[in-house]
Amino acid sequence: MSQYCDVALPVPLDRAFTYQLGGLEPEVGARVMVPFAGQRLVGVVVGLHDVAPEAGVEVKRVQQVLDDAALLPDELMELGKWIAGYYCAPLGEVLRGMMPLTAEVRRQWAYRIGEQGLKVLNDAAVKGASRRSRLSAEDQNREYAVLNYLLSGEAAKAATIRSATRMRSAGAAAATAWMTVDLG
Repeated sequence: MSQYCDVALPVPLDRAFTYQLGGLEPEVGARVMVPFAGQRLVGVVVGLHDVAPEAGVEVKRVQQVLDDAALLPDELMELGKWIAGYYCAPLGEVLRGMMPLTAEVRRQWAYRIGEQGLKVLNDAAVKGASRRSRLSAEDQNREYAVLNYLLSGEAAKAATIRSATRMRSAGAAAATAWMTVDLG
């Protein structure tokens, strides 16, 4: 298993950048997420090796392997290198252009309640929340549905939370209606 990989990034620089794998095993031609200049970029692995960079060079780790198998087979990788050399274009930008359109990474937000959030929720439950008491019963049920969904500890996308809120608040309304009918 290799210790390092060279990654071609879609930046206007004509070179690959070396990253430490840290136990990850990408294939040549697969996409990886790496830190670069204060942001996270998606690049293509162009080589795997065990040669450490020069002393004094900071080596960052690959954050995530995005593909189980290479998106670009060896023939396309060679074609990309030829195109980059012939047209004097950065390899990372050429390989990005060769990727299927669905390979573009979209930024999505995910939400979860951390330890500090759990502490705040527990304190609010013990003391009572004045803001929540001013909400309508429907809005309180919706808020509780979101909090209950997030208590699982898993990250959730906004759309998932919205759908869970609709389902749970609809279920709570049905339960309330059933209890009202049952009690009446």
